Amino acid sequence: VTNSSVTLAQQKALSDSIQAQLEEAYNHISPLHNPRTAYAKIQDAERLSKKTKDSVDLLRIYRTKALLCHFNSDLENCKKNVSRIKSLLQYCNDPLEIANTYELLFQLQPLPSEKGKDYLLKAYDLFTEYGKPENKIDINYNLALLYNRSKEWNKAVKHAQLGIDAIESSQQKTGMRKYL
Repeated sequence: VTNSSVTLAQQKALSDSIQAQLEEAYNHISPLHNPRTAYAKIQDAERLSKKTKDSVDLLRIYRTKALLCHFNSDLENCKKNVSRIKSLLQYCNDPLEIANTYELLFQLQPLPSEKGKDYLLKAYDLFTEYGKPENKIDINYNLALLYNRSKEWNKAVKHAQLGIDAIESSQQKTGMRKYL
């Protein structure tokens, strides 16, 4: 779903601005930082998204809002944003955005959760098919952690190794290696 009155170049520029605002908001989401700054950046992104009316932009905004609410123990608004996220997923054609969304939905579920595990496995399938090695680091870390908690050792070791392999081939997030 996009706004047909906006040119593709304008759409791209607005989406890039939205992404920049959300990345800056993400840096302030933790309660250790300034949630007000994060909220202001999200509001800026929302204003821009009214021009694009792009489902991917809206999905990114609601993911960031849900994470902000989650980290600040605002469970009621977190649930509202998760509901919006789920309704927008059907309009998203980008498999990596969908995978990132499923991974976030896993993170927002209380552990242990079968629903959370399902979200994570959906994300894993999409990252495996469409992602680059750097996309596969966090998902394999989360799966290794999940399987370790459920004492499924073989699966835990498999995903830990896949995470290490992704770190080595991408040379990204090298500090995570010690946790795998």
